[in-house]
Amino acid sequence: MQISASYIANEQLESVIIMKLSKYFLIVLLSCPFAAAQVTTNDDHSARSVVILALQLPNKLGVGGAEFRTKPNPKGKGVFVYDPRTKFHGAERRLIWLVLDEQAYPLNGPSKMLTPRLKWPREIDPKIWKTTGLDPYMATEALAIAFSDT
Repeated sequence: MQISASYIANEQLESVIIMKLSKYFLIVLLSCPFAAAQVTTNDDHSARSVVILALQLPNKLGVGGAEFRTKPNPKGKGVFVYDPRTKFHGAERRLIWLVLDEQAYPLNGPSKMLTPRLKWPREIDPKIWKTTGLDPYMATEALAIAFSDT
């Protein structure tokens, strides 16, 4: 997993200790109580949070978001949030959203079922969706990208 971290406080670079704990990272700032931190990993926690907050709980599939993974959209703007599990109660379902500018959009029926308050991509300004490079009506390409290594 690739990690890059930068910390700035009082216009000085501060010392940090980054320790890997399971899948999570503990960041300890030394002598820097008011540091601004930016940590980048292969997992976009902000995008995951946007989708998790939109989930209808409880839901028919028992999905809470802890299993969600993310991938940057190689076609344009946005981050895919998806559940790598594809079997729910014996049925094949692929859950996938695209987060664009802090807004999540379900890309297929099962995802919309879990986040009914979210708009479909086809319901937003076409100029905005065009920046994703994705078809607003078909999730085929998005599914292929997100689930390419599952």
